[in-house]
Amino acid sequence: MNMPFDPLAWRELENRAAQQLHPLFAENVLRAARKAAADEDRTGFRRSFAVSAITATLCLSALLFVHARNTREMSAQHLAAWQEISADYAVLEPTP
Repeated sequence: MNMPFDPLAWRELENRAAQQLHPLFAENVLRAARKAAADEDRTGFRRSFAVSAITATLCLSALLFVHARNTREMSAQHLAAWQEISADYAVLEPTP
């Protein structure tokens, strides 16, 4: 069964609890919370920077891969065209 609220008993409990705490408890808690928040800010920045750096690296790698592949394909096409032109020239060249 619930007991009726007694403000005097509640105040007495608060006083007894306050006697159990260190005098600088509140300051220590706030200092620890501020330090945790500052650490989280630094960790968050590092994490964001790492994700950005990895993304940039992957994009640059993909760009270089596609460029190299396209360059090889174009070089092969140009070489084939020059071989065709060279063969046509060899046919047209007068033989002594």
